[in-house]
Amino acid sequence: MSARECKGLAVPVRGAGWARLLVLAVLGAGGASLAGFVDGGWWLLELCRPFQMQYLGVLGLCLIGLVGLRRWAWAALAGVLLLAPGSRMVPYYRGGNEPAGGMIPFRVLSFNVLSRNQRRAEVVDWVRETDPDLAFFPEVTPEWAAALEKLRATMPYQVLEPREGNFGFALFSKHPFLAEREVPSGLLDVATVRVELDIGGRKVVLIGAHPLPPLSGAMARDRDQVLLELADEVRQEPGPVVLAGDLNATPWCHAMKPVYAAGLRDSRWGRGVRATWRWRNPFFAIPIDHVLIKGAVAVENCQTGPDLGSDHRPVVVDLRL
Repeated sequence: MSARECKGLAVPVRGAGWARLLVLAVLGAGGASLAGFVDGGWWLLELCRPFQMQYLGVLGLCLIGLVGLRRWAWAALAGVLLLAPGSRMVPYYRGGNEPAGGMIPFRVLSFNVLSRNQRRAEVVDWVRETDPDLAFFPEVTPEWAAALEKLRATMPYQVLEPREGNFGFALFSKHPFLAEREVPSGLLDVATVRVELDIGGRKVVLIGAHPLPPLSGAMARDRDQVLLELADEVRQEPGPVVLAGDLNATPWCHAMKPVYAAGLRDSRWGRGVRATWRWRNPFFAIPIDHVLIKGAVAVENCQTGPDLGSDHRPVVVDLRL
């Protein structure tokens, strides 16, 4: 049977070369996106989850191309497969019911500074201009801790845990701490920091975290366990909670399900997906830096900051408590 005689999903002769490429892209992107619906399982399969924005873009372009080539059956398949990553984007582009907040503005900043980044003075200047109420910085080395000391002028309360490598941190606040606690966890005893703040007479819990990236099965399980423990802690808090940091997971990763089930909301919902890691490269840019909130807290604005020498972009969220 010749190609012209094939029916259904077969590729006709005219434009067959381009059509085959588009079909392969549809099957690859669509299959990878659908694999992301499988809960748990092999850690390499889990790595299919973060790139839903890329799958959506590839499938959308393939749909247009296949329609242009009049490959109707393959175009229909691309349209159906496009629903999988598209459904994950809906909360980020559709406004939801935002809980009513109070009258107190509260700005939160989270920025993975990148341990080897040398643009420390520029980062400090930008943070001063941004003027957050609370700032959390993963990947703080002793050199970074020394540079960030200048922030004490406006944020005099801090928890510093600098380390060589990528798992130190610093937390600065304008408001005094009612309580503070560091919890070593995971394979590298990576500390999670928890502080309680008094904001206008309300207790607000802030948790800063930076679990391991899922670069192996053991590291993926370790990240998942840290996020599960964080979810358990958040669930026990009756009042407002803010969870900030580089969580090494996108919103649609399996490891984030217990976090959302604990009552946390993504500050980006209704404001667009904002890639924060490898953001210069559209093929790999993904949102793994988060400011998540729980309780009667309203989000007024959510934005990403400029290029400051890190492979991450800062996240700045304006809340109303």
